[in-house]
Amino acid sequence: MRRSILLFLGYFLFFQLPAQTPLSGIINQYTSVVSYDSCLSVLTVADASSFTLGDQVLIIQMQGASIDESNSASFGTITNLGAAGLFEKAQITEITNNEIFLENRLLHQYDYAGSVQLVSFPRFDNATITGEVTGEAWNGTTGGVIALEVSGQLTMNADINASGLGFRGGQVNILNSNCQWFLNEDNYFYSATNWRGAAKGEGIVPIISGKEAGRGAQANGGGGGNDHNS
Repeated sequence: MRRSILLFLGYFLFFQLPAQTPLSGIINQYTSVVSYDSCLSVLTVADASSFTLGDQVLIIQMQGASIDESNSASFGTITNLGAAGLFEKAQITEITNNEIFLENRLLHQYDYAGSVQLVSFPRFDNATITGEVTGEAWNGTTGGVIALEVSGQLTMNADINASGLGFRGGQVNILNSNCQWFLNEDNYFYSATNWRGAAKGEGIVPIISGKEAGRGAQANGGGGGNDHNS
């Protein structure tokens, strides 16, 4: 009798275990946001084909801050954060071509010239990371974000790894130099074609045309090296 009871309990507990969704690889979809109609709460995006009705999504502005652009130690100081870094969750209720209708109006006002993107935000009751979860690398328009929601238990049998997916570092640009040490130039910015400065890294401020190189760091982006005393 005791043996029968133990078998029954084991059978019951087995079927009470929560279902686990296995996760690995890239679990998000990305597209850039072109504009937003607040009256209809509809986003116009570059490509809506990877999104479906009922999806939970994340709207996030990646760039759009303003900085001091003077050739001084103040170069790169944030003068206006703008909408850079603002984000919120939303729910898709309808998709027509590249127009995505949302359940509610957006809370924030975004600058759609400031690299606003739409990222899918998958939800799971319970999930297991069976292989490394990662995301698409930031390409200047989309990527650099990993987003998911687990209401119950998340089992980490592998990593969630965003290394190297964010804002891009200074790009290698091989130029012929004309090193003349006596000129003693040590500016905070140079153009991309000037051999006196290496390329700056990205951040919440887009790389500024004509000031792509040199030691001045743009907000949270890294500055490039200068040829003088480097």
